[in-house]
Amino acid sequence: MKKLIKNILVHADLTENSLNAINTAIKMSRRHQAVLHLLYVLDIKNLYPAERMLGPMAVYTGESFKRDTVILEGMTKAISQKHNIQCICYNEQGFLSSTICDKAAKLNCDLIIMATGENEYGSNYLIDSLPYRVLQKSSCALLTVPVKRRFDYFRNILFPVRVSSALDDKYLWTEAIARHNQSNIFIIGLLEQKEPAHFRKIRTSLANTRQWMNRARLPHRSDVRSESNLIQNILEAGRSDQSDLIVFNASTERSLKEFFLGSYTQKMIRNQEFAVLYLKSKDYLNRSKIMKLQPASS
Repeated sequence: MKKLIKNILVHADLTENSLNAINTAIKMSRRHQAVLHLLYVLDIKNLYPAERMLGPMAVYTGESFKRDTVILEGMTKAISQKHNIQCICYNEQGFLSSTICDKAAKLNCDLIIMATGENEYGSNYLIDSLPYRVLQKSSCALLTVPVKRRFDYFRNILFPVRVSSALDDKYLWTEAIARHNQSNIFIIGLLEQKEPAHFRKIRTSLANTRQWMNRARLPHRSDVRSESNLIQNILEAGRSDQSDLIVFNASTERSLKEFFLGSYTQKMIRNQEFAVLYLKSKDYLNRSKIMKLQPASS
């Protein structure tokens, strides 16, 4: 099997939240023999003080940046020596989400790992969280790690299946992680409509998924959930299975209704119970690249 995870980037802002994400990244780097990249970003959106404060603020941020750089370099050396992995640190200044994604692209990273803290936005989806903004801009996979739970291994993986799911990448990532964690996989078919044709499509998708799991010789079981609240269904299945990781098909395209009420992906990224691996389909990534290359209309 082709090595899937070779470079892992972690947003390391030296808070308690990011330390949990770094711990997960260390464990994954060891298991997958991947290079671990720690990125500290001084967010320039916080560097616009009133004119009279420009001098003192510039001194403060300069000293703070130097101090955090020393701490990060020391942490990098300690991680390399203690865990016998290649660990490299970087210090950047810029807008947070853009800088994280640009660095991941330059380093050819396969995975970005970020902590998810308390939901500070409630039911307001007009303001996007940092992990969601990174997911919007990134061309690689994103793993979010809740701050209140430690993830050394992913023993139980939840694998939701929708009719609209693109499963090829999802299979590959699930197999790679499952083999390195000796995982059990719980496949759940999400029945979003009650029409017989929709049920047949879900049943076919589940059969294809089970067939793939059997060929890969991965331990698994499956079930179908039929309630209308998809995210609640997934979270309840995760609780019943004591899942460590949810492998999730992500899209940051939103309808007008979802713009105000939140999309499937936005709601999942705010969960505080499970680590979630977000994968965007190749078709979606290709569309995004084409849109970026198209000239703006005059």
